[in-house]
Amino acid sequence: MLDIQLEPPKFLTGAQSPVWLDHEPITATTQRFFSEKATASQSVSDLPPTIDASLTAARLVADYGIQMVRTSNLAEHLTINNWNPKRRVLRVFEHKVWVLNHMLSPETSPLPSDVLEELMRTFHLLFPTMDDATDLLLRKHGMADSVYALGLCGKDRSLSWSNYQYWLKDILNLNSVLSEAPQGARQLLRVDNKDKNSLLNVVLFWVSGMVAFLTIVSTVCGAWAISLAIESKDISVKSLDVSIKSMDISIKGLELAIAQACADPEIAPKLTQYCHPS
Repeated sequence: MLDIQLEPPKFLTGAQSPVWLDHEPITATTQRFFSEKATASQSVSDLPPTIDASLTAARLVADYGIQMVRTSNLAEHLTINNWNPKRRVLRVFEHKVWVLNHMLSPETSPLPSDVLEELMRTFHLLFPTMDDATDLLLRKHGMADSVYALGLCGKDRSLSWSNYQYWLKDILNLNSVLSEAPQGARQLLRVDNKDKNSLLNVVLFWVSGMVAFLTIVSTVCGAWAISLAIESKDISVKSLDVSIKSMDISIKGLELAIAQACADPEIAPKLTQYCHPS
């Protein structure tokens, strides 16, 4: 097959792309580029036992404030800028159908078969099937049909580092993000038992929140009790005043009854202690 390179293919051009040498065929350039990526991965040491099963693009976006953007540049796939932790961007190659078609016709593809297979694994790793959060994320970015709807394409989701050599460093970088404390309200909803500091921070937050809440409730209840006490005092004073007036009326009624009794000549002699001769 005659392989003439006139200009770099669009899927490997952009801010991060291979060095294109004059008169170099596409296949030679892509093989050199991915060979360099594989060599860089071999220098990685101290890998975790396996890739964290919770590593998905949806979790990176929801829990760690990472923005996901689509890219047509395969060289940018799974790259993430770490220069500003508050504005990190994860770039994802958007053409899964393109990858599948090249896997089905490896003899005409400029990419090696093992590169295509690993590339497909990265889709399954970050965008697992039967996951609602992943489905929503892909729909938001208009990638549900091109990525999610294709399913696993005959490849299972792999968490073994041995199945990744070209994107191993990129996956390791993403995997390390999960060791950070979740951002925003998510840190209150998600507690990783393996992260004792994160657990302690969440516990302290909730305890402090409960103390503040109880303090507010206690203050409100105290003010309400004082208000009731003041109202009760006013009612008691008014009740006492009514009682005094009632007693005065009763005394006057008694005096009137005695006066009437003393006016009776037959009864007056019997009430000498109350009736006094005038």
